[in-house]
Amino acid sequence: MTAGIPAALICNSEAVRRYVIDTYRVDPRRAVTVYQGVDIARYPPRRAMGDPPVVGTVGRLSDQKGYPV
Repeated sequence: MTAGIPAALICNSEAVRRYVIDTYRVDPRRAVTVYQGVDIARYPPRRAMGDPPVVGTVGRLSDQKGYPV
């Protein structure tokens, strides 16, 4: 109901952008995709060979995210 209020809608993927355009009839010129991510070339690994890798995540802790999987 509020999709027509903001000057732009920021979407985190092209699929989300298509969804808001198709479902809520948002003007495609107002829906902008800003991809998430980190340039891993800027952060070289700092562990020695043989050390176990460290894995992390950032996000909302909800069942929808599937963290146990």
